[in-house]
Amino acid sequence: YQVLTGGDSIRVSGNAYVRDRSVNPRAKWKLGPSMFLQTGFYYTDYHTNTRLFSYPNDKLYYTDTFDQSFMRPDVLFQWKPTKAQQWVAGWGMNHELVATSRYGDAAGKSQTTWYALLQHEWKPLGSLEIVSGIRIDENSVYGSQWSPKLAALYPISNRWSVKASYGKGFRAPDFRYLYLNFHNTAAPYTVLGTEQVEAQMRELEARGELQQLLVDPSDAHHLDAERSSAVNAGLCYDDGSHWKMELNFFRNDLSGLIESIPLAVTNDRRTYFTYANLKSAYTQGLEYSVSFDWKNGLRFSLSGQVLDARDVEMFNAVKAGEVYGRDPTTKASYRLRANDYFGLYNRSRYTGNFKIFYGPQNSPWNASLRICYRSK
Repeated sequence: YQVLTGGDSIRVSGNAYVRDRSVNPRAKWKLGPSMFLQTGFYYTDYHTNTRLFSYPNDKLYYTDTFDQSFMRPDVLFQWKPTKAQQWVAGWGMNHELVATSRYGDAAGKSQTTWYALLQHEWKPLGSLEIVSGIRIDENSVYGSQWSPKLAALYPISNRWSVKASYGKGFRAPDFRYLYLNFHNTAAPYTVLGTEQVEAQMRELEARGELQQLLVDPSDAHHLDAERSSAVNAGLCYDDGSHWKMELNFFRNDLSGLIESIPLAVTNDRRTYFTYANLKSAYTQGLEYSVSFDWKNGLRFSLSGQVLDARDVEMFNAVKAGEVYGRDPTTKASYRLRANDYFGLYNRSRYTGNFKIFYGPQNSPWNASLRICYRSK
């Protein structure tokens, strides 16, 4: 194929090799009339090797290797002392290993997370269902966090029900955020993991290729885990035959949300990106879905979301009049107003999906048409 970079045009050819394997054995034992023990082991590995040569001189143009493995053993214990109650306790471990030329060197990098959980399902008043639980995650790099949750579902009638939940969450940065060193040869940009930033910026500066630093490299070095708390409330309708509808309101408050940010610009107009934690952010809005099952296996469905997602620190700075823009035509600067702030990058205010599905009974085939919308 042909690669266009600026005014250059390069024809390349070559091949890529991909191997993808996984295994997931599970076993379940009945320990008594109302007790079960379940254990499993999930393992997967993924390997790629790509070599591209410029045409027609057959010179090596691009090479890339990627090796990743993931392992998760887990144990779950279930106990149902009464018809109205069930307890679930569990333990597990996630271990991931990656070695790739995209991460600056071929040295392997690993991360391990141990977790344990306890959950209680209860029907105290007939139709009312309450689920409570707690989970602890212990990460080899980012420490530990306790994550409680509480959820309830109550049928108002045989068609309508309401639900609500609260929970806390924890997500450690994966290897992409920490070690990625990816140069897109077909477009003028590079993405660096935070552990790569200082060394790469020093190298660009030493070669005299650095035009502008947008972020201090020392500030972009450390990346912390994301922590969040979430509240949801919803209304559901199911007539048992044709119609299903659901409306859900949500609010997520996030500390240390990981976002991509522009880092630097080089003399040849290549933009470098990296990742950073936002001190405080939130996402809030509503989700909706409607589906209608017609006759002969024909189903129509509509779903979507209205989202408000903001960096709290940035939004407060804009409201305080501390952020300025520049008119691209007149070059005059102006103070941003609160309604000039759109929200977090790569998150659309409005999204929607419309789908038609047709799958006749006792037929070996089905068909579907889906239309997706995303606002800016």
